[in-house]
Amino acid sequence: MSNATMAVVVVVIFALVIVAVVQIFRQKVKAKIKGPGGLALEVDASNTTPAPVAAVRVEDVKSRSGGFVAQDATGRGADVKKVEVEGEVRITSALPNADPKA
Repeated sequence: MSNATMAVVVVVIFALVIVAVVQIFRQKVKAKIKGPGGLALEVDASNTTPAPVAAVRVEDVKSRSGGFVAQDATGRGADVKKVEVEGEVRITSALPNADPKA
């Protein structure tokens, strides 16, 4: 077997190892492999999901003798900054009722 063929075989084996590592560790993978003859293989992969954004966002609410209601049915949360009330302020976030028969 020639040196070039041997180098290709080694790099293919390295690539198979990296594919196996990616299958096992799915969140974040960073790999660097150096082969014969100065060959190198470097992988930096990530498949993390971004943090969910709140479905109800309230910045600066002022309610004078009245009311304010912000309601979310997705369950992704609520983000409230400043609230100044004289009446009622109600902010809810809940998952919708799932049908158990579905």
